[in-house]
Amino acid sequence: MAVVTAEWSMQSRGVTVPDPGSGLTLKLSGSWSALPGQVRFGADGARGLALTDDVGRLSPRKADFAVVAAFTTATVPTTGGYSSNVVQKGLFGTGGQWKMQLHPSKQWGTLAECRFEGDKGSVIVRDGRNSRLDDGRSHVVACWRSGSRLGVTVDGHKTLVSRSVGKIAPQTGVTVANQSTAGSVGDQFNGSISCVVVAIGPRSLARAQSRSGC
Repeated sequence: MAVVTAEWSMQSRGVTVPDPGSGLTLKLSGSWSALPGQVRFGADGARGLALTDDVGRLSPRKADFAVVAAFTTATVPTTGGYSSNVVQKGLFGTGGQWKMQLHPSKQWGTLAECRFEGDKGSVIVRDGRNSRLDDGRSHVVACWRSGSRLGVTVDGHKTLVSRSVGKIAPQTGVTVANQSTAGSVGDQFNGSISCVVVAIGPRSLARAQSRSGC
């Protein structure tokens, strides 16, 4: 059974969201607001995020892993290069990243996708059902690796590819709602997040999804 490495129920305590189980704390920065059981980011286009100092603790390296988030989102603009970042670890082109982001579609609205980058390459897996997320409802999205399969799951529906990206071992902290404190407006998540779970090891997807309500 996988161990839930981190679990943040987004009930802020001042400027932090603690996880007593792992001892890791998300620190809120920039523009954000506390709502009952969730944190709101990106209102009026302002930048804000949550950042933890886990360093390498949430790097899966070659192991199976899953990242799950429960959230509501505004519509991501289809012009201007927007790709709303929900939660990620590592940066593009560094040889190590996992990332959950939202992709704008003129036909389908705002969709979920996952980016995986390791020492053997990178791949983006996009929701094959084109499930619209900007509908005012809460959705649960997972980015995951199981053996040679990489996937995205949206409200229980899986899309996967068979691809090995190798070792994913970023040493930067996990960020929620943007890529960094210097992140762009185009990367800013605009919505409310109620739960983020990271699990590493066998059966990590099932374990993380079982905790998606935090």
